[in-house]
Amino acid sequence: MELFWIFAVLGLGTFLPRYLPLALWGERELPLVIRKILVYVPVAILTAIFVPEVVMPEGRLFLHWSNAYLVGGLATMAVMMLSKRLLLSSAIGIVAFALMRHFS
Repeated sequence: MELFWIFAVLGLGTFLPRYLPLALWGERELPLVIRKILVYVPVAILTAIFVPEVVMPEGRLFLHWSNAYLVGGLATMAVMMLSKRLLLSSAIGIVAFALMRHFS
């Protein structure tokens, strides 16, 4: 039961600071500058999560063609930029990663 309360308090501590400003804002429309900024939040968060794993797979910077994570990430990014198709990009990135792991 103690674990439940820990998760509940941590969840509220994460949720409320993000929700309350929007809830207090009410039905009014957010200013244009804030809406423009909010568009980039998901990209910034995903970049912050994935880039360190891609360029530092073993805890140190590893920018070399034999880094399977880097090759897979670059392949995924290139296909996504060209095709704008998430499933295709993911599949090609996984295949590139698997081939690099297998042959290196």
